[in-house]
Amino acid sequence: MKLLFLFAFSYLFLNTKIALAQNKKEDFKNKIFLKTNPFSFLELEAGLNLGIDILGKSRLNFSGDVNFIFYNIAIDNDNFLTTAPPLGFRFKPELRYYILENKKDNRRIYIAIEGLLTKINSKFFSTVNVNNNLGNFIYTQRISYNEIKTVVGASAKIGYRLALKRYSEKYFLDFYLGLGARQKFFKQKNIPAGINIDLTNRRGVFNRDDIVLPSLPLGIKFVVAIN
Repeated sequence: MKLLFLFAFSYLFLNTKIALAQNKKEDFKNKIFLKTNPFSFLELEAGLNLGIDILGKSRLNFSGDVNFIFYNIAIDNDNFLTTAPPLGFRFKPELRYYILENKKDNRRIYIAIEGLLTKINSKFFSTVNVNNNLGNFIYTQRISYNEIKTVVGASAKIGYRLALKRYSEKYFLDFYLGLGARQKFFKQKNIPAGINIDLTNRRGVFNRDDIVLPSLPLGIKFVVAIN
């Protein structure tokens, strides 16, 4: 899927670059756009995505979007007792510069720097053994606790905005891809006193909070001009 997206993006980029070289560049008008990711409900930590683009007369513009996270597609009836649906948000502010644009057919290419801040509160259920001061087993207890996951990161992106209908100034598709880095941090709350929980096996290598991991942002946004 990612390879297919990269191929399509490369084709659109090269095709637009050739077309733009044959047309005179024109400045943007002041515009405000609303945007959404139509596939946000299929992400691992899923929910509703909403964003805004503010375009001035300058080619340097601000953009940003928020994911309101309220469920996890990996949760089903078999493992619901292990974890409950998460609640949180993912905020991505973006500073964008349009390097190429063609007013005639609305083909626009941009580069951008994007930040990332994610906070997710998840509730977990676990069965633990309770021991006495000598380390001897006393009884088994079912407990629940909260885990706050924070993710921070940044990435550099290149994007392509295409009108859904030729000469349209209303509806667009926004294709983008990039490369960046991110780091996760975890904090547990509401764990009963005297109980320790080993989280090593549950998290795995991609959920450690002591390393910086690469990220590859790519996707499609549906965009609507509101003025």
